[in-house]
Amino acid sequence: MDSEKIGKFIAKLRKEKNMTQEDLAQELYTDRSIVSKWERGLYIPKHDIILKLSNLFDISVNEIYYGERQTDENKDKVNEVTINIIKDNKRRFKMLLLGSLVFIVILFMFFFIYYFFYNYNSISVYTINGESENFGIYDGIMVISREKSYIQLGNIEAIKGARIDSIKLYYKKDNKDYLIFSNNGISKLYTNNFKHSDSFAYKDLKYIKENLFLEIVFDNNQRETLNLAVQKDFVNNNIFSTKDKLESDNTTKLLDNDIPTYIQENFELNEEEEKYFLEEHKDNMLITQTYYYNAGLYIVEETNSDKTLHFEYVYPNDISYDNGSNDISTYIISEKKCTFGECNKQIIDYFIDEYINKIKFEE
Repeated sequence: MDSEKIGKFIAKLRKEKNMTQEDLAQELYTDRSIVSKWERGLYIPKHDIILKLSNLFDISVNEIYYGERQTDENKDKVNEVTINIIKDNKRRFKMLLLGSLVFIVILFMFFFIYYFFYNYNSISVYTINGESENFGIYDGIMVISREKSYIQLGNIEAIKGARIDSIKLYYKKDNKDYLIFSNNGISKLYTNNFKHSDSFAYKDLKYIKENLFLEIVFDNNQRETLNLAVQKDFVNNNIFSTKDKLESDNTTKLLDNDIPTYIQENFELNEEEEKYFLEEHKDNMLITQTYYYNAGLYIVEETNSDKTLHFEYVYPNDISYDNGSNDISTYIISEKKCTFGECNKQIIDYFIDEYINKIKFEE
């Protein structure tokens, strides 16, 4: 459509009616400056205004859009105006749709690139070990991500029969100690979650790797600090998986072979949480058994109306249990001795006979 031609035609129709721009503006409930812009061809009136102009000047909408009165010579072109407007609107819609799709694709690509660079190399797994004259820590693990951090200190064993009274895990940064965890009631930790605001931030990882310390206080008030060895075991820096389906199937078979038959046959598998679990009721007591196969951790909870008896067993040595009053004890089966707390032999024998011997972990 020719906006300049339409504007001159509107001006011609107005003058034929002996109307000023102010008169026409009042008739259409608009401002005179708007009428002036139409007539100068700066832009075309909206469709509702075109309809009012059509009624006011007693001509067709097509004639206004064409910019001339219909004659025998131009009637075909005048009649095609509406079709051309529809085609033009369709073309505009397609361009708008295409532009929207391009915008969405660019937005999606931007999000993907941002997500990739934010998460690439963002999860690291480290092993934690160390040994001094009086104690040793073995099979510890630390998982660090941008959002959460997990630490499992594994087995903490006192040497020469000493008993551990409390522990403190911390790291050094700029000659200052930053506490991660301290506990006066247990000699080893199973997976603990640390939020950045409560302990250490992701950016402090470089200090933790080189300056992670464990302080042990023994029952004779002797204190010893050990600089732990933190070694990288895994980091998510592979763009594509390096294992094919066959290797994955073989890994699954090996994993199944390491899981006791009793657990495979009687427990329910939850692959997402990497565990087998079983819940049952016995003598008005809820018994929950959980086996985390990747960690080799077996947990039993016996709950009644009064309290919960909590057992934890890491094959092949350690048993930790809580008798329901936060009295946590640790017992090493192979050495038949208690390394922490006042071990109740009757409770330990019950747990071994009722659960561990039934499952036969050595399979």
